[in-house]
Amino acid sequence: MERTFELGTVRGSLDALGADGIAITEREADKQALILGDTARLTFTDGRSETFTVRAVYGQSELAGDYVVTRAAWAPHRIQDSDTLVNVLRAIAAERRASVLR
Repeated sequence: MERTFELGTVRGSLDALGADGIAITEREADKQALILGDTARLTFTDGRSETFTVRAVYGQSELAGDYVVTRAAWAPHRIQDSDTLVNVLRAIAAERRASVLR
């Protein structure tokens, strides 16, 4: 994920998220008074809640948002499963190619 997004400084491990870990922004961690190893209860779009362990805290959220969980964590709650980021990246790449051709 760090190769896909510019997350700034990352404390903890994105590789260790697993199905029960979460990564959050520094801003959100401060707002929620959370540190590495704390637990946070999240409610998904299907209305169900799960408890996650904070395994990483990152500095920038431009594309990632304030919370990141793995597909394994998301799968039991998905109403619609899609890779919207892939579409966004494709659109950015297409726009760059178009500007080069002009």
